[in-house]
Amino acid sequence: RAAEWAAFEAAGETAGAPIDLADGYATEITEAGGGLSGGQRQRVALARAFLGAPPILLLDEPTSNLDIEAERALAQSLRTYSTSATVLMVTHSRTLLAAADTILVIDKGKMAMAGPAQQVLARLQAGPKPPEAPQQAPPQAVSPAIPAVVDVAAADGAKAGTTAAGADEE
Repeated sequence: RAAEWAAFEAAGETAGAPIDLADGYATEITEAGGGLSGGQRQRVALARAFLGAPPILLLDEPTSNLDIEAERALAQSLRTYSTSATVLMVTHSRTLLAAADTILVIDKGKMAMAGPAQQVLARLQAGPKPPEAPQQAPPQAVSPAIPAVVDVAAADGAKAGTTAAGADEE
């Protein structure tokens, strides 16, 4: 039983923030997380996601109910975790985007840009480009299959990394 509690606590720490419950992980929780704040529910969900150290972790807006301190702690944990696993996340959080290796930006249901995180973040920071003069030939569409975006090799243990997909912020 002690090993199970240790695993729960380790998962909570990996999730980026300890879960601050009255009786720790022994706290009884009512159905649908009644009695917990949104941030506490989010931390419990993240700890459950990390439990068992899955080789592929998919997170959808993992910081939606976390304060900035917990968000930064999660970003650091994801950087560490992604050295041995593949992490895919959907986020609007610039803190989490900065923790990614590769970013794929989706705007209005279509891929708007993709590439190394630092390059994509710089392009997002610069804002939209002014319209270009008409060209003779239409520009080539970006291929929806960019091997660098999803680190398939990481699932085989060859290379791990963090990929984030987010909507272009206006």
